[in-house]
Amino acid sequence: MNDAELLRRYAEQASEPAFAEFVQRHIDMVYATALRHVGGNSHAARDAAVRSDRLLAVAAHPDIVFTSDRLAIEAGSWTLHGSLSVRGVARPVVLRVEGAVTTGNRLRLRASARIDRYEFGVTKARGLAARHLDLTLDIVADRS
Repeated sequence: MNDAELLRRYAEQASEPAFAEFVQRHIDMVYATALRHVGGNSHAARDAAVRSDRLLAVAAHPDIVFTSDRLAIEAGSWTLHGSLSVRGVARPVVLRVEGAVTTGNRLRLRASARIDRYEFGVTKARGLAARHLDLTLDIVADRS
């Protein structure tokens, strides 16, 4: 299918697969256009693309929220169980605790997990981000 047909399908049928194929074919041009809009700052171009409605849709969903409901020891390692909410879609997540330090009434820990962004409805812009992403949380909890 040529570019004109892909764009026609997108315009007439709102075909996301057609648009994704078109962007994939011309990803360098799409990125270059975004780069010009942010004055040549490559990090800003990437960040703008990630914040857009095609990925995280931060205008409608400004926060990504993890809510823990359980800390456990599994196979000799600490795990933090909870729910991760991205773009208004919540899914259960188990984070591996990689380190913890207590100082007085404060607990600091680092935990991570590999998530599938498709499970949260973040399926567009395949050329910009991998399907499976490594998530790391630095958590600070104060006992009152």
